[in-house]
Amino acid sequence: MLTTMDQLTKGTIAVIYEVALLRLEVSSLHKANEALSKHQRAKRTRVQLGGLLTLQDIMDLLGLGAVGREGA
Repeated sequence: MLTTMDQLTKGTIAVIYEVALLRLEVSSLHKANEALSKHQRAKRTRVQLGGLLTLQDIMDLLGLGAVGREGA
């Protein structure tokens, strides 16, 4: 049978391992979150730097500009 001290030691070691695993998981999630945030910031910056589009710009981007002019 395990003595009280042995049981406490075994429990403490189990908690230490669990904390170590949780710290690794938190670290991994933090890095993934940073990468995602960086990607979203870059995407938002590209959109903001583009400025406003006019209706003609949108039609040109969609390839509808020439079709609209041909029909007129």
